[in-house]
Amino acid sequence: MFLTARRFAISLGLAGLLASPAAFADLGDPAIAGGGEITVTFESASALYDSLILINKGVPFFPDHATAHGTTLSIGTFAAGTVLDFALLVTNTGNVFHTGPAAGNTDGLAHAVVTYNYLTPGTTLVSFEDILGGGDKDYNDFVFSFRSVSLAPEPETNVLMLAGLMAVAWLARRRKSTRF
Repeated sequence: MFLTARRFAISLGLAGLLASPAAFADLGDPAIAGGGEITVTFESASALYDSLILINKGVPFFPDHATAHGTTLSIGTFAAGTVLDFALLVTNTGNVFHTGPAAGNTDGLAHAVVTYNYLTPGTTLVSFEDILGGGDKDYNDFVFSFRSVSLAPEPETNVLMLAGLMAVAWLARRRKSTRF
């Protein structure tokens, strides 16, 4: 009988770990680094206001009306699990809105939706609302994505590798016990 990796994982109760992670989006979630070098890609902006993005109160980048769709840049290396404080600086009004909980913004409202595993595992989409008081709540005024560029394998790869090693060990032991 041939035992597939998937059936072996199910027998060990690991099926949930092998499933493709679904995108998760919520208003007010923090943006969290996956570890390694982080690259940011400008996706779109539909706001009338002019704005820029800042990371951890650093140098602003991606002026929305002057940045081409798909422009990518590295913002540095971050440890896995590091909360990234992306902020939208609206230059017309001087307002600054942060990713994360509503308490981080002057109006007490969350202004960014963070979607993990957007289209591909490891890509995080961040979309901002740029008007004080919540505006039209469409969260498409400034949109960018980021991902970790790391030589370390994804967690799913480690789980599959472990399951494969366990399957080989199990088959070797089974073959040895049937010889006697």
